[in-house]
Amino acid sequence: MRKQALAALEAQADLLPDASVQQALQDPDDEVRSQAVRLAAARGERDLATLLPLLGARHSPLTQQAALEVLPELVSRGSGADDEQLTGALNAIARMESPPNDTEAAPFAELARGLGLSSLTDQLHATDDRRLGAARLLALEGSAGAIRALSELTADPLDEIRTSAQQASAHIAELERPATPPPPHPEADGTSQVEQAAEGEMITALARALGDPDDGVRERAGAALTDVDRSVMASWVNEAARSDDPDLPQIAAQVAELRGLTESAPALLDRGAALHGERQEPFRRALSSIPIETDQLVRALDSVTRERKPAAVHFLWEVAGRAALPALEQRLGDPDPDVRIAVLEVLANSGEPDSAQAATRSLTSDSSPAVRTAAIAVVARGSADERVHALTQALADPDPSVRAAAVSALPVGAGSAASELLTRALDDLDDRVWRAALPHLASLATEDLDTVWGALTKTRPEQRSELIDALARADPVRVADLALQHAQAPDPEERRLAVALAGQGGTEASVQACIQALQDPVADVRRQAASSLGKIKSPQAAQSLGGSLSDPDPGVREQVVRALGVIDSEAVLGFLVAALQDPSKEVRETASQVLTEWSSPAVARRLAGVLATPALRDQAIDLLNKMGGSATELLVDVLLHSNPDMVPTIGNLLQQIVGMDHFVERLNSMDPKIRRRAMTAIAAIGGPQAVGHALAALGDPDQHVRTAALESLGALGDPNSADAVARVVDSDPIPEVAETARSVLTVLRPA
Repeated sequence: MRKQALAALEAQADLLPDASVQQALQDPDDEVRSQAVRLAAARGERDLATLLPLLGARHSPLTQQAALEVLPELVSRGSGADDEQLTGALNAIARMESPPNDTEAAPFAELARGLGLSSLTDQLHATDDRRLGAARLLALEGSAGAIRALSELTADPLDEIRTSAQQASAHIAELERPATPPPPHPEADGTSQVEQAAEGEMITALARALGDPDDGVRERAGAALTDVDRSVMASWVNEAARSDDPDLPQIAAQVAELRGLTESAPALLDRGAALHGERQEPFRRALSSIPIETDQLVRALDSVTRERKPAAVHFLWEVAGRAALPALEQRLGDPDPDVRIAVLEVLANSGEPDSAQAATRSLTSDSSPAVRTAAIAVVARGSADERVHALTQALADPDPSVRAAAVSALPVGAGSAASELLTRALDDLDDRVWRAALPHLASLATEDLDTVWGALTKTRPEQRSELIDALARADPVRVADLALQHAQAPDPEERRLAVALAGQGGTEASVQACIQALQDPVADVRRQAASSLGKIKSPQAAQSLGGSLSDPDPGVREQVVRALGVIDSEAVLGFLVAALQDPSKEVRETASQVLTEWSSPAVARRLAGVLATPALRDQAIDLLNKMGGSATELLVDVLLHSNPDMVPTIGNLLQQIVGMDHFVERLNSMDPKIRRRAMTAIAAIGGPQAVGHALAALGDPDQHVRTAALESLGALGDPNSADAVARVVDSDPIPEVAETARSVLTVLRPA
């Protein structure tokens, strides 16, 4: 449960207080803590100081795994780590009983790059655990600068650091050794596999040296790589670009740029398409710099891994720009629909006027609905006339998703030019298509009310309701104008529709139109008028609605009661109480439900006034009994708003309707307001049981419940409860509660 709660909070992690996150990170369960790590990471860098030490928490494998997954990226994309955070991370890594294992190596290497080479090399001079933590990270980071810094620690007092330093020194010596080919094997015919492997290792070492902080090392490495045979160099780049090594593919792109390896374009394009952000930049730079014709670069798509081809299309656009568009357009005939979609997306982003023509061809001829949908996005960027023409054709598409996309892509404010198209869309049997037409039809309300009215009269009931809502959101004033134009139409169905629209308008004229419609000779229109007044909620309509409670149609009366129930005015209460005696069971039940759901202080005061009037009391009691359990909360409200003389009457009603046990159960609620109301009701019912429950409530953790219990004991007047009240005077930590107890005690012990 705690883990699921943390997962649910992740989407709004920024809103959580720091204390809640810190508490979750201290959870006793490893699985919960691992989810807390992901939650904290979602908050950005706020919790880095707490999270970084978890990198070494091998005793909590799930927590450490989560930290390894999220922290390297968090550090890399942020502003790094301050001194305190860096110290915490290095100490945690140093305290691991052994160097990072295979599972930890890659995340720690990425973390090292995020922390920065200079930050880690500075820590190699520390005199505490930070030195070992920094050495472990630098050994995994593996760059020339990291290796060189480690190589200076051959005299370190720690065995592990000395071993790492010796390995680093040996690696540097290998890099600086002249690149002489090994002697040929006496039994080899040409270059053997061993020679090729050695040559590959040499090139790899030289390529890595291109990132050395020493200018001299970089120059010598570049010169040596320039001397390598071009075909050998291209073969190495192609192989390195496919490597699982986190750094080698980027280094290969750098070498390809250095040598201008046109023949490596397919490998660079393939690997670059699989990356994002900064890690893609070396490949973009290499492909932009090598001397290759744009058409030839586009043909390199044929060598890209199938699943990467769509991304490669976008990558090509970023590299070559508009020059690649003619060749990319030819790819609209590619057998892979995902590639065709990617080309259309590029065309949409290009903004080229001719792109709409190519997309129109796909819209009319491509076999894939997904491709035709993508083509609509390109067509939608053309001129208004082009769009309407092409989208009119698309509306005849056999696939509803394409038709819906076509309607959605209509230009905003196309006006009467799109009216026919929208009318056709509204007749479509697929929900996606006609729903896409609704916002456009709603926008016509500002210029073509006749078209909108015609659409409303022709739509199916479910469409009409949604179109009315869309119209109200677009321009409620124009909706009111449209309603008033047709409120007196000879056709009762049109009058009913006009009244429905008036309910969305909300203007004073709309209110008057609906009030007038309450006298319509057709019951359906009167029902709609009451419903619309319920949406407007205007107090001006209260009296007219109350008069309609005498309507001969019970459906009208029921709708009137619902409308009265949402109007915030005490003027409606008399009508609602009167509706409890309606001859229709449905109307009576609706009135009871409305009164119960309303349950406001105004209702309670009105009922208290009725119960306090002797001439009306019997009638009110009879009505409340008829309401049954739905009157319970109302009666409790009455208790809270009536004078003490009414308490016995209301207590008897509560006992008759639900009984004391109903409220005793509520004393166990987690909500103190519910417990307080229950205590008030129990005291009104009275009797020895009430005294016992009130005494028990003196120990309630909520001061308001304890106060209610004390007041109940005072009202019940049992002198045997005086000792318990006296203890409250002396022991309750809340002065207000103690003062209430002192006042109650004067009632229980008058002397």
